[in-house]
Amino acid sequence: MTSTRYPIASSGNSSICASSGNLCRRFKSIDHTCNERTAGVTVQRRGRYDIEFNRTFSEYEKGFGDFCGEGDMWLGLDRMQKLTQYGRWTLQISMRNFSDNALLWGEWEDFFIHPAPFYNITFGKMVARSQNLRNTTDNGGGLDYNRGRAFSTHDRDQDEWSGNCAASDGGGGWWFYRCSYMYFNGNRTISDRIDGGKQMSYQDGSGWILKSSSQMKMIRVD
Repeated sequence: MTSTRYPIASSGNSSICASSGNLCRRFKSIDHTCNERTAGVTVQRRGRYDIEFNRTFSEYEKGFGDFCGEGDMWLGLDRMQKLTQYGRWTLQISMRNFSDNALLWGEWEDFFIHPAPFYNITFGKMVARSQNLRNTTDNGGGLDYNRGRAFSTHDRDQDEWSGNCAASDGGGGWWFYRCSYMYFNGNRTISDRIDGGKQMSYQDGSGWILKSSSQMKMIRVD
């Protein structure tokens, strides 16, 4: 199945909500007047490697990076949680392979972030995808493994592994379970050598696939 409603840019949107020219000025108050139904709100963008993602829980909670340009960024758990209190949202994820630069993407319905301190992520079934992205619902890999999980960082371990997934896997925060099959905040991929899921990577049930860039967007559907 392919999606024609919300095409995913190949290199990342140039703004968090392209239809609202003054979003940057409104951003701190989470103003909902921008057109989230067409442009969406960028949650994560990575590919330029102009900032580090090895950060504390507090930084992941507040957000960091280039909100209103094209640089790498993380929206912030607090902002995500506040936005998902209003209406229904889908989550779109796009990624490029390190090996061949192929673009893959998927869309999940009913995206929601629960309140602090855990900021658990919930979402429904995959409703659209590129043909080259395997349907993770069938094999338990990819994003499905993270459903319902709390957010963890190297300085706040909230995963269900005996160790600390964030500290073990490059220092980036994520909704780890017993670590993760999808991880876009890990180490930068600089070679074809797979290092146990510590790099930007995606595991769809057939094996680890290293990524060179990623973008996550939330789009309001009602």
